Amino acid sequence: MADETARLDAVRRYAVGNTVPEAAFDSIVTLAAELLKAPVALFSVIDADHIWFKSRHGLQLDHMDREPGLCASALFQDQPWLVSNASKVAAARENRLIREFGMNSYAGVPLAVKDGVRLGTLCVMDRNSREFPTCEISILKNLASLIVDRLELRLSASEAADAAAKATKDREAALQRANQLVRDGRLLAAIVQSSQDAIVSKDLNGIVTSWNRAAEEIFGYSAAEMIGQSITRIIPNDRLEEEIYVLDNIRRGQRVEHYETLRRRSDGKLIPISLTVSPIKGDGESVLGASKIARNITERLDNENRIRALLREVNHRVKNQFAVILSMIRQTGKRAQDSYQFETKIRERIMALARSHDLLVSHDWRGAPIADVLKAQRETFNRSDRITASGPSVMLSPMAVQYLGMAFHELGTNATLYGALSAGPGTVEVAWTIIHRNGVQMLDLKWTETGVPAHQAIAHAGFGKTILERITPTALGGTGTIIRQNDGLTWHLVAPLFLLESETPDATLAP
Repeated sequence: MADETARLDAVRRYAVGNTVPEAAFDSIVTLAAELLKAPVALFSVIDADHIWFKSRHGLQLDHMDREPGLCASALFQDQPWLVSNASKVAAARENRLIREFGMNSYAGVPLAVKDGVRLGTLCVMDRNSREFPTCEISILKNLASLIVDRLELRLSASEAADAAAKATKDREAALQRANQLVRDGRLLAAIVQSSQDAIVSKDLNGIVTSWNRAAEEIFGYSAAEMIGQSITRIIPNDRLEEEIYVLDNIRRGQRVEHYETLRRRSDGKLIPISLTVSPIKGDGESVLGASKIARNITERLDNENRIRALLREVNHRVKNQFAVILSMIRQTGKRAQDSYQFETKIRERIMALARSHDLLVSHDWRGAPIADVLKAQRETFNRSDRITASGPSVMLSPMAVQYLGMAFHELGTNATLYGALSAGPGTVEVAWTIIHRNGVQMLDLKWTETGVPAHQAIAHAGFGKTILERITPTALGGTGTIIRQNDGLTWHLVAPLFLLESETPDATLAP
């Protein structure tokens, strides 16, 4: 019961229950249906009494009662929940999707977010009885991980926005309490001096009469430098009308509600502040002057900018992933001889892309060294101990990691099937260096295979050749050339270093 309560809390926290569709999730669900050739695909969310279909393909139904047999059963399985023939499974046979919509086979993968909590499933269904091979389940798991990544990034952005809103609300509440103390005449000097907000008082002519320690830190002027001086000393020339407006309201005994503006520090730097101004009243409600409470909001604005940048980056990354995968599907489909070859090739290429994605996640998406990109792909090659690597440390950008990873995958696959890693004593040497060409630093990288038996086919034409000679070099702003020798081949990549490097340096050295 406690675990189910925690799970339902997570469903509400991730905001995926009874909510509007989202294009990013719709694209993943559609991709699942296309890759597994299934008429129906769903991103389901299991609530207390309902199953919500956050995204759906091929089914005009946004929710149903929570029933066992399909999604509600898949949620609590340690392995993918597979039903090849619903008529032979009692729980599935009574499910509404089986009874009313004619579904007869089902494959579902639980969507486990942080801490292992499961929100729902990514599933596909067919009206015919069918088995789901391992390669299709692998594709379904990879697409499910894309949904989970999107959910985690969206939650992080939402929590950051909530924290910023709470901080603003707390600040405004604190300012209201402080101004109440001013009106009551009970704002003690000790509280003023210990406040982290600038608390300043002035007369009706704008001459400063008090200046606390926080004001000294925020504006850079000491109390001795400001008391007796006009407050306009810290107001930029293009905002002097604000002081006229404030003093007019104060003379009428009216409070100037919270607003955000700019003020100038003693060093000339403009800083954003949040400001509230209240009248100081004496006996008989006569107005003697004004109190100002100001807070430096530079950090808050920086946080808001980071949140917006994060949302833009999330959107950019998801679109890039879809573009690369769709390109793979199109190009692989053009060259596949049959459906089995298509499924095998597209699975291998998506897994290669996933390895680059995992590498970027481990480096917080700052990028990764060339040596690590090669290592991530090399682990899946046949006879990978015959591959050597050498070169200076170069920290690649996320974009370069993905495209160079694709190239290494195609080279390794070709070498395993036809080249140096297929048979005999063949070896592969991967070496890179930095050269100068017309005053520009260039990455010069070579993948060299030697010792290939003479009867073996080398670098046959196909999508792999397109990646090596066109897609990867074009994406990196350089050139890629395949050079055939009698006993092997060389892939030679030359690209501008400034287009490849990550902005964050890394000290990782090549093995």
